[in-house]
Amino acid sequence: MTATLAGSASTIVPADQPGGVYLRHPVNALSLTDLLQAAMSAVPIANAQVRVLENRKVSISADGNFTIVWTNLLLRELLGFTADLAGDKSYTATNVSPLLWSPGKPESPTESPLGTLGRPVYDTKFSTAPDGTQVSTSSHTQYVQTFSFPFVAVSRYQTPDALGGEYLTFFDFVLRRANKFFLYRNVAEDLDGTDPVDWPVGTNRLGPYGFRPARSPISPDFRRPSQGGLDRVDRRMMVSLDCQSTPEWRTP
Repeated sequence: MTATLAGSASTIVPADQPGGVYLRHPVNALSLTDLLQAAMSAVPIANAQVRVLENRKVSISADGNFTIVWTNLLLRELLGFTADLAGDKSYTATNVSPLLWSPGKPESPTESPLGTLGRPVYDTKFSTAPDGTQVSTSSHTQYVQTFSFPFVAVSRYQTPDALGGEYLTFFDFVLRRANKFFLYRNVAEDLDGTDPVDWPVGTNRLGPYGFRPARSPISPDFRRPSQGGLDRVDRRMMVSLDCQSTPEWRTP
């Protein structure tokens, strides 16, 4: 993925990247926002900052005016922008990144208590002899989880334009493509906010996870709430996300 930063042709994500990248990750080599910020600083663009704001959109800023020409349109789309940037020192994306989904409410895990990765599933062969002797052999352990998000606003589930911020857009760009994701708990959100997100750590950061499809072909579930007459209107949706623990992407 490339872009022209203040007239300088720059590589943001190299072609030989051994794994994938997230929109944001504590490891810079796995973080799209940090990779762009590092490329801007290398130009140099003074005090370059690329951050996710509390309104869920990406902000790109510096001390002085700068330009970005998106030579790779996928990079532009993943960051939520719709046009080249010029004439200012701070820009906020038009759309929410398709790599980010917020249900606007806390999660309800159904496979384990809050703040835990999930329910362990052991790759174990277990046998019992006629005399009662037991033997087991284990190779791997996975953790499975189902996150339930009841009464999600329809605007965060699916819209005709699918410009970003919807579950189905996240499902398309991340889940069905076997990409990895983290779940961040207790993130402050403000649709009018311009402060950067204070990303949680410890048990408020769970993952990495991968999608755990229950059937083929893969399709997201669609359910309206059954109570309060909401089954007859498009106001709230029930989201259930089946996932499992997965190894982290490799770094260069």
